[in-house]
Amino acid sequence: FSRRKFLALLGASAALAGTACSDYRDKGEIIPYNVKPEEITIGKPNFYASTCTVCPNACGILIRTREGRPIKVDGNPDHPVNKGKICSKGQANILNLYDPERLKTPLKSSGSGLDEISWKDADSEIIKILNSAGDKEIAIITHTITSPTTLRVLEDFKQKFPTTKIYSYELFNDSIKNSAWQKCYGSGNYPLLKWDEAKLIVSFDSDFLGVENNKVETTRMFAKGRNIESKKFNRLYVIESNLSLTGANSDYRLRLRPEAQYEFVMGLISELKKRGDINITADVSSISLQSVITKYNLNIETVNQLIKDISENKGKAIIDAGNSLPENLHIAVNLLNAALGNSQMFRTDSNKINLLELSSTKDFEQLVNDINNQKVAAIIHLDCNPVYHFAGDLGYEKALSKIDNVITISERESETTQASNFVLPANHNFESWGDAKTRTGVISLQQPVISPLGNTRQIEAVLLTWINGKPESFAETLYHEYLMKNWESAIYPIVKSPLDFKRFWLGTLHDGIVFIDDSVTKMNSISASTVASLNNDVTGQGYTVILRESYQVGDGRLAHNGWLQELPHPISKITWDNYAAVSEKTCKSLNVQNNDLIDIKIGNRNLTLPVFMQAGVADDVINIELGYGRKDAGTVATGTGFNANVLLSKNFEQSPWIYSNATVKKNGNSYELASSQEHHAFDVERLQDLHKKRKIIQEGTVVGYIKNPKFIKEHQEEELPSVYPPHPYDGLKWGMAID
Repeated sequence: FSRRKFLALLGASAALAGTACSDYRDKGEIIPYNVKPEEITIGKPNFYASTCTVCPNACGILIRTREGRPIKVDGNPDHPVNKGKICSKGQANILNLYDPERLKTPLKSSGSGLDEISWKDADSEIIKILNSAGDKEIAIITHTITSPTTLRVLEDFKQKFPTTKIYSYELFNDSIKNSAWQKCYGSGNYPLLKWDEAKLIVSFDSDFLGVENNKVETTRMFAKGRNIESKKFNRLYVIESNLSLTGANSDYRLRLRPEAQYEFVMGLISELKKRGDINITADVSSISLQSVITKYNLNIETVNQLIKDISENKGKAIIDAGNSLPENLHIAVNLLNAALGNSQMFRTDSNKINLLELSSTKDFEQLVNDINNQKVAAIIHLDCNPVYHFAGDLGYEKALSKIDNVITISERESETTQASNFVLPANHNFESWGDAKTRTGVISLQQPVISPLGNTRQIEAVLLTWINGKPESFAETLYHEYLMKNWESAIYPIVKSPLDFKRFWLGTLHDGIVFIDDSVTKMNSISASTVASLNNDVTGQGYTVILRESYQVGDGRLAHNGWLQELPHPISKITWDNYAAVSEKTCKSLNVQNNDLIDIKIGNRNLTLPVFMQAGVADDVINIELGYGRKDAGTVATGTGFNANVLLSKNFEQSPWIYSNATVKKNGNSYELASSQEHHAFDVERLQDLHKKRKIIQEGTVVGYIKNPKFIKEHQEEELPSVYPPHPYDGLKWGMAID
């Protein structure tokens, strides 16, 4: 968009930050104290333990408040998963609270759009709709459920309205990885890993430091294994089709298109078996490692070093495959880990908990079919956006137009609210009560740190009001009391605390977490029949399109956040846009350069977006991050970037995020991408080779550090050359202090 709009959005974001963090005097914007609470000292911050709900990881957080206003989010150091760490999305969530475009009052569709309606009228009409559902289905669609108490509310809802079905989804998930694990081991999901104990880590398109799984925990544990002070350094190999954040941190890296990675794993297994390093019954002689190296022009020295390291670190290595890769590859990786004895790297102290399994594509196909056949009385969306997230050929948006009762409870407007009959404003999670359980042995609490800034309600309280059947049954404390009762009856007895419940509850609120005794699932032996079923028909031709999660805005639910839009991409440094990341060779074959538009066609699905030449990308692979190209989503998100979700399909061969045999052509037009990479003009003589002049980039080996830990300081000068030319101050000289 234009420079004018860019600067306007930048200014709006900065103004919101200033409102939240400065000594703001306008009493008309934020609710003032009528009576100052005793625990508040003007000018001193208060900290409250809570739980982040921006993503399904539900990290423990500390929210800093000043005079009753949340201003900063950090990790809770007492939480056993993230241990005081938090990601950029969790920190930027503070801006979502103060977003002036949040929904503030209930809305109902009319001939001219969405009109305001009172909560009482909305509840009355919806309760009437639910009571008259008869034998028709009431569908509730939500993201991952991490709260045991929310799950209980949904169970109560199903008891009140027996035809209710719950559907949960995530645009990016580990369903393929878990499916492969269950086929190999018979039960359970892929286990947690001892990233901090592994001597060797081999990643196949697994961006575990960037976007996959709980990257906050994984990054913390991975960094612990690369602590120079311990004089023990793990080694990271990355085999990937796109230069990821994990790949940028690797010691050795190979670029390889996703369809070829299965061949590479099987080639590794074949070579290790031939050398006598592993003993397996599966016949893997049909693929030789040397043929894979030759076929894909891999660096033979790197591959030989990888074989050597795997052989020397049996039982102390982690071979990990990315969530987007096909099931066959995950099964092959499970086989390799089992043959090497790497099950020692699987954690036995904790398991990942799934309170409600994600619904499958077939589940949603059946729902769409039932809507079209008039078997569904109402659809209820719980702060999710399936109209934007679902593949177009699923026909979900079109199906919604055939049902009169589409109810969406949401923080802000979206593609789904525009397709709804009732739109109800939801509390921000800093205004909400809740709990979360994502691991065995620990449950975290979520508490509000500010009263609702608009006429919004907590989602669970809305559902409880409908269960009660009376609009007047709603109260601000409705879900708070329900949460406390559930903890008193279901959790307090398990903890066996010597304290009475009230003191136990307040203590848990203070800490943000409570520890409980949970059984951990034991791992079975790998299934020989599953391994024997492996086949070698995973091949890709032509161009391959890979759809990935955005580092900045995730799956698009954070596209409205200006801070995250302004955050430079960790690899390309591009802001406010997504693009097609392609290799130099692919650019030459397409006759394109940076900012040129290309047309991508997969079946009958089409997309036009700009090119960015990215070093480290596999040839003939087009990498695109999702989460952009939103519409009806507010000033910041609407029209920002390109909606690559249109390339998704319910019918996929190997993975819902990887599509082979795509057609790619030069469009002939261009679109300028904004990047912070060239913020300074490096052709200016003063700035040329500045990093060398300032000696700010230095490198060494672990062995070199052990011999001389002070080698970096020996090469540093006391006074570094300035980026800017000297300026004579003949008059006043200004200073700045940053708090």
